[in-house]
Amino acid sequence: MTKAWQAATRCWTMYRDAIQTLSEDLSRDNWQQCLQKIESCQGNRLITGVGTSGIVARKFAHMLASIKVPAIYFNPTDAVHGELGIITRNDIVIMFTRGGYSTELDAMIPYLSAQQIPIILITENAQAPLTAWSDLTVVLPNTQESDPLATLATTSIIQALSLCDSICIGLMIRSNYQEQDLLEIHPGGAVGIKLFSK
Repeated sequence: MTKAWQAATRCWTMYRDAIQTLSEDLSRDNWQQCLQKIESCQGNRLITGVGTSGIVARKFAHMLASIKVPAIYFNPTDAVHGELGIITRNDIVIMFTRGGYSTELDAMIPYLSAQQIPIILITENAQAPLTAWSDLTVVLPNTQESDPLATLATTSIIQALSLCDSICIGLMIRSNYQEQDLLEIHPGGAVGIKLFSK
């Protein structure tokens, strides 16, 4: 067995364990509050993050839109160059930051605070400065990254994506989301072909 293959299998094992840790260590109350706040929002869910956290934010926004929960990815750099103006009082902002430190997200806080826009923060760092401004902080269990340097966002991102998927599944159950609902907004690709063929 090559070293590269050994590293690959170790990576997958770490991913499995990280997902299992969610069911054991994630606050059930925080998860339910997160679900409720996203569900009850009367406007858009503006989902933001930088770097790999931004990729998670994009995927979460897409998944929510796919289950008829209005959401968009909100680029934090563009936000502080004028796009903060799209936010309305009925919206909610969901921030992803693994380590809890982001100058781009920090720069959004004065406006969000002045407009009293609710913030959900999803992070591994319970002591992150942004927690002081969030209405709800969902703290992901700390995990060891699977890359050789134990630094790149690998295991932690799998965990964050799993959290997002669980929220989407919870919303689907609560709204009694059906195949017809998906077909209406997802007629393209393999999903559309599968649904149309039934």
